Amino acid sequence: RKNFKLNQKVLFENGLETASMERIFSEKGSTGMAQGEVFGRTFGMAVSLGLISKKRLINNQSNVVQWPLNSYWAESVAKTFDWHEKLAENDLKLSEHKERSFEVKYWRWNGWLIRYAEREPGPGDLDFPPLLMVHGFGGSLDQWAGCFSNLSEKFHLFAVDMIGFGHSAKPPLSYSQHLWSQQLCDFGRRVIKRPFFIAGNSIGGYMSMSAAALLGKNWCKGLVLLNSAGRLLTNQEYNEERIKFKGLSVQKATLKGQLPPYSAPPNFLLNALSAIIFFGLQSQITKICRNLYPVRPDLVENGLSEKRDSEDPGALGIFASGAKLPFSSSANELLEHFGGPVLVAQGILDPLNDAKKRSEMFKMAYSNVEAVDIMGGHCPMDEMPE
Repeated sequence: RKNFKLNQKVLFENGLETASMERIFSEKGSTGMAQGEVFGRTFGMAVSLGLISKKRLINNQSNVVQWPLNSYWAESVAKTFDWHEKLAENDLKLSEHKERSFEVKYWRWNGWLIRYAEREPGPGDLDFPPLLMVHGFGGSLDQWAGCFSNLSEKFHLFAVDMIGFGHSAKPPLSYSQHLWSQQLCDFGRRVIKRPFFIAGNSIGGYMSMSAAALLGKNWCKGLVLLNSAGRLLTNQEYNEERIKFKGLSVQKATLKGQLPPYSAPPNFLLNALSAIIFFGLQSQITKICRNLYPVRPDLVENGLSEKRDSEDPGALGIFASGAKLPFSSSANELLEHFGGPVLVAQGILDPLNDAKKRSEMFKMAYSNVEAVDIMGGHCPMDEMPE
């Protein structure tokens, strides 16, 4: 319990992730966490560094665990580590022989392997500003491949697989917007290491807004939102929300523990419902993606990577986390905290929402917004990278 106590001296973004875990832990204890999460968070770094043997955990020979249930989840976490380390090794070998518009790399974050792509500028172009590109739910960095070709003469390009997606690790965690935005903040500081622009699609757009709000203008030079997810409020709704939280932003209300109490179903029910949804969607991936790519359905027919990624160990756990998500900050709040320039690029054929209306709402919610329309669907950076 002591590990999840809020600490006001901790960096603000770390505090949000801590607060989201405290919300679960204070109501349910460890039973509210994902199955295997306690072991993964406690010993994950030690396993990744080889201080605890994966082989011994898989063979149930380690004295780290003392009782059968822990042994089962320790073995499961060890197998997840082993799988993604082999996947990373294979990726790096293939990248040496495969002609691509970017170089595949891996970064270890909190012990977990994170895949990212980079295209460095030429020797004479070292002043090119960095641009970090972030995919949406169920997506991967591969959706930005066309942008690597089209933007390489203007930017030092990066794209990242969010933890739980693509070829990145899919550990047993209570995934939240705070976990993902923390990953982006850390990636910017530890990998890019200088101020950068950030572009995000769908939920990746929301995570990009969240990261920009946490980093501020000194680190994030500008924000590009492509068919971004996230709550957009009218001015009246935004003011009413501030009154509801007694003048606090949602971020500060999160830190102070003033969100509604955690009320997700028990884990066994959550996992059962998630499995039904997950396997139902998995069989429909091609059909769903074809609907999201109305201009270039051939991209779907030629094979997207989402089906392969959904078969990785741990992929099911992402869905189970959906019911645990804490109340989210609105786009209004996040952009206000960011304070820098924003480009809203909307694929106006998006079947998931009224893209043109959302463009107008962004402009009403925040003054420093430029909006452009793209004749594409929900993932315009993949359909229309030019």
